[in-house]
Amino acid sequence: MCKLIRRVICLIVLITALFLVLSVLRGGEPFRWFGHKSEEVGREIREKSEKLAEEADKLKETSKTLKKGAEELKKAKEKIKDVIN
Repeated sequence: MCKLIRRVICLIVLITALFLVLSVLRGGEPFRWFGHKSEEVGREIREKSEKLAEEADKLKETSKTLKKGAEELKKAKEKIKDVIN
């Protein structure tokens, strides 16, 4: 457990040092780049989720239509059985 805690603390120190070095040497450019890329990814995710939602709605409507058709076929089958018997 102590090794895990020590490794986590070391990782936090290294990440902080890397952040400071990048800030001093390059200014905010790497962070702005990361921000722009994450915005683009967010837009893509939103567009894809909207498309998926539309497809899900279409599938749900198709499912309802198929269920209604199946019920009508069952009723017709029962009527045919009654006529034959």
